[in-house]
Amino acid sequence: MLHYVVDGYNVIKSSSNPLFEKGVLRQRREKLLDLIAEQKPQGSPNNAVTVVFDGPAKVPFMDSIPDRESYRGISVVFGAGKTADKRICDIAQKREKNSQTVVVTSDRGIRRLLAGKGIKFVAAEDFLRKLFAPVTKSVSAFAGNGNSEAGGMAEEFKKRWLR
Repeated sequence: MLHYVVDGYNVIKSSSNPLFEKGVLRQRREKLLDLIAEQKPQGSPNNAVTVVFDGPAKVPFMDSIPDRESYRGISVVFGAGKTADKRICDIAQKREKNSQTVVVTSDRGIRRLLAGKGIKFVAAEDFLRKLFAPVTKSVSAFAGNGNSEAGGMAEEFKKRWLR
């Protein structure tokens, strides 16, 4: 099982998608979390996701715990006295198997701090491409009609997205 540690604001700020340009910061955070929950860009549902944001948690779904909570199956961590960069590094380095940790950021500072530890990296832009990749039900419906070419396509999607 892989554990994706996502630099939330880095991903939001790396996006040119208008979805992240409108609304207050809280709304943009929720849009990112909703998209991750719905599109599962981390691939397999067995892969864990932690999204880290700077600052304190002052959003409706996190009233009871100021720095860590879960939202739609996604672990959400706020800086609460530490920078998001420090939190990301702490989370990534605490994993028993660094080779199963994937840090999603385009922040060179975080990459430098974690370099040489066996941790994998995904650029925010690449993560966004997976996040906004068109996922349609028509592919799976088409794959079920007995057409061998479509069945092969469905198998390719499974291999690619359910790693």
